[in-house]
Amino acid sequence: MTNPIVPILPGRGVYRSDAVDQAELKRLFRIPKKRDLSLDRTQLRILVEIVLPYWQNYLKSIAHPIDTAGIFTFRFAWAKDVPEERRRIVGITRSAVVAMEVWTSIDLFPERVVIKIDLCRRNVPHECLIVHDGRGRFEISLADPECDGTPH
Repeated sequence: MTNPIVPILPGRGVYRSDAVDQAELKRLFRIPKKRDLSLDRTQLRILVEIVLPYWQNYLKSIAHPIDTAGIFTFRFAWAKDVPEERRRIVGITRSAVVAMEVWTSIDLFPERVVIKIDLCRRNVPHECLIVHDGRGRFEISLADPECDGTPH
């Protein structure tokens, strides 16, 4: 059970949330990747602004006391392809995919979490899809002053 008052990401509203579709989660978890990320400025921004705040707020939202929590696996890579319609309509040039297996001391069963972040050609995150086994599916707009109103 989670606390609905704690946001999914700090300062960001969820514009769509659904139940987890296991087929989508499996596909996202196994998405083909070009190479592992090397933690440049863009990847660091993704970690600091999206992945770590999500994990922190997830732990805060759990209503039961947690003795321990952890991340078993953590894969962080660029998705191999961006669908043509995403490139044409939205201006997305690449996507980062963070796939994790996490657990808490409440149930001790690992859950899968996939965070897919779409970036424009300036490497600014525009949209984020979070699919978390047992928690739900969330789509979040990452409107950013660096890009809003600026032609790309």
